[in-house]
This record gives sequence, structure tokens and C-alpha cells, in this order.
Amino acid sequence: MDVALSTFHHIRNYANPELQWPTFIDSFLDGSRQHCWFTHVKNWQDNPRGLAVLYLNYEELTQNIECSCEKIAQFLQLDLTPEHIANAKSYCSFAYMKQHQHKFGEQPPKTKRVYDQFIREGKSNKGKEAFSPQQRARFERLEQKYLGERLGAHPI
Repeated sequence: MDVALSTFHHIRNYANPELQWPTFIDSFLDGSRQHCWFTHVKNWQDNPRGLAVLYLNYEELTQNIECSCEKIAQFLQLDLTPEHIANAKSYCSFAYMKQHQHKFGEQPPKTKRVYDQFIREGKSNKGKEAFSPQQRARFERLEQKYLGERLGAHPI
């Protein structure tokens, strides 16, 4: 649900300032679409090519950067020093990213933005607040249909 809300704000701010949440979420929750978010995640979790994939989630990255850095370094077979961890904590912090948001992607002219925030809040579980009970039920049905047995299958 966080991905949906984040995607809505991104599209609204950078491509379609007239976009409204009901229109967006109806499209996002259309499980029949070829490029459905649920099938995208399912395909990565199925991993049909047997690729070495490190699954991380935003919550763990923000709550325990040290552990996340260690897992990333181990996955990449890199040595990790305390200085590397300190740098990661600094450069991956919300405050740093917010202050330097111009470095994190192409941005349209300010006159075309709905709001001037490429990096908005950096908080988890805000997506649930945007969903109506009916939208949440639709989301949960699609989540179960596409990811049901996979939920939690790839912990950080």
C-alpha cells in the first residue's frame, strides 16, 4: 500500500497533476493489466532464472541500517568497515536525501509540480491511510491471489 501511495504522488507530481486517487488506485488495483505491480513482485519472487537476489525491505533498511549494510556487503562479497557503515547511515538518511533530493532523479520545472517534494516523507505504513475499506479489501485480495504463499518468504 505504501508503494501505491508513493507511486500516486510521484505520477501526480511529475507527470499528471490532475490525477486523482480514485482513478489512480483503480488502475493500480487492476490485476488484469500486463504491468500490474502484483505480477511484477511475483515474478521477482518466483525468480525463474535462478538469479542471486538479495531481498531487502524499506522498513528494515530504515530501522537497522547497520544490519542491512552487513547483508548487502556479504551478498556482494565486500569487506565492510565501520567507516562504510557510518557513511551509509549519513548518506542514506532521510534528512540527507531530502536535503539533496535534486540528486535522486530528473525533476520537472517547479511551475509544473503539484508540490515541490521529490522525497516526501520517508515513512512506512502511510499507504494504509489512503485506502478506503473497499480499496483495501481489493488490495488484499490481489495480494493473496498473486503473493499469498510468498508473503514473508523473502525476509531481509
